[in-house]
Amino acid sequence: MPRRTFRLTADAEERLQTTAKVRGYANPSAFLRTAIDHELSGREDIIIGAEERLAASMEGLATGDTGLSCSRQLMTNALLG
Repeated sequence: MPRRTFRLTADAEERLQTTAKVRGYANPSAFLRTAIDHELSGREDIIIGAEERLAASMEGLATGDTGLSCSRQLMTNALLG
């Protein structure tokens, strides 16, 4: 497995150690490998999912607004007619 070396601030190292332990990782390296995997592969899936949810919400709002307009028109016609 290729090696990669980088430096962390004392604060970042402390947070890394604590977070890895709290989340049940064998060691900070295992936590970092998982975080890197998520960043490299998961971001695109997250963005696509968010876009799909947003589009569905917008479509639902558009449909809901149309439904309200139709209901309002029917009520107006019933009252006037």
